[in-house]
Amino acid sequence: MRSIQDNIKLLLSNHSDLQVLDIDALPRSGSSRQYFRASTTNGSFIATWSDAVQENNAFFAYTEAMKSLGIRVPDIIIMSDDHRCYIQKDLGSTAVLDWIFSFGNSKDWTVIEEKYRSILTDLIQIQDELPTILNVASFHSHHTFDAYQVQWDLNYFKYNFLKVHIDPTDEWLLEREFDQLKQWVIEPSYQHFMYRDFQARNIMMHENELYYIDYQGGKLGPALYDVVSLLFQAKANLPESIRESLLDFYIQQNNHRKIPIQGDVHKQFWNLALIRCLQVLGAYGFRGYLQGKTHFKESIPQALQNLTVIMDRSSAIKELPYLKTLIHQLYH
Repeated sequence: MRSIQDNIKLLLSNHSDLQVLDIDALPRSGSSRQYFRASTTNGSFIATWSDAVQENNAFFAYTEAMKSLGIRVPDIIIMSDDHRCYIQKDLGSTAVLDWIFSFGNSKDWTVIEEKYRSILTDLIQIQDELPTILNVASFHSHHTFDAYQVQWDLNYFKYNFLKVHIDPTDEWLLEREFDQLKQWVIEPSYQHFMYRDFQARNIMMHENELYYIDYQGGKLGPALYDVVSLLFQAKANLPESIRESLLDFYIQQNNHRKIPIQGDVHKQFWNLALIRCLQVLGAYGFRGYLQGKTHFKESIPQALQNLTVIMDRSSAIKELPYLKTLIHQLYH
C-alpha cells in the first residue's frame, strides 16, 4: 500500500510537469487532518490529507466563494478524484500569531490593533456575504450552531477539563444550568456565516497580505462567536484595553453592514464568550491532557485568566450559581 507521501507525489506528478524533490510532514494541529509541504522544481506547495470528504467538499466550495468576494485564501491547485487530498499554494509559515510573537516583549499594540481592525473588516464581509452566494446549509449534516452544538461544546468542557480537576460534580445541577445557558445564546435562525475557529493561527501573513485558512467547519451561526474567538485567543493574550477597542470597532460597523446583528450586542458577546471559553478549555484538556500536546497545555493558564474576565462581564453566569462555583474552584 502506498504511503500518504507517495500518493501526494503521484497526484502532483499526474497533474503537472513539476518534479517533486521532497515531501515533509508538518506538525499536526487540533484536527485529524494531515499537512505536508511538497518541495518541487517550481517552488513549494501545501498538501492536505483528510478522510472527511464532506468537510473537504465544504472547504472547496467556501474557498471558491471567498475568492469571488475578493477575500484572500490560498488557491487550491489540485484535488484528488476522491476528494481526500488537495494541494494548495504555500503561504509560508507566518501566521498572525507568529507575527505578534515576533515583536517579543516590546509589542507595538498600535500596529497590532490596526492589523486586527483589517481582520475584523474582512470577517464582516465573510459573515454577511458568503451565505448570500452559497447555500451553507448544504455542506454539513449539522449546519447551524444550535442547541445540540452548544451541548456538545459544553460536554467537551465537562468531560475533558472540568472532571479532570473536579470530580465528582452534581450532574443534575450542572446539566440544568447548561440547559439555561443554551436557551440564552441560541436564536431560532441565523443569517451569518460562522467561521467557527476564527483565530490568529488561522490567518496567514504572506507578502504583507492577510490570507484566511481552516474554515471548513464553517456553518450558520452567531457572528459574534467569531469575534470572541479572535479577541480571546489565549496565546495572543491581547490586553483588555485592545480587546475593548476592537469590540467597539466591530460594533460600530454593525449599523453599516448588510446583515446587522439584532438585539443587545454587548450582552450577546459576553454570553457567547462564556461558551467559547469553556469549549476552548475542553479542547485544551483533550489535546493537552489526553493527547499530550504541550502547546495546548501551555495555553491553559491564559484561558483560565480569560474566563475570569468573561465572568465579570457575562450576564448569564450570574444566573448559573453552580457553574460559577465550579469555575471559581478551577482557578483558586
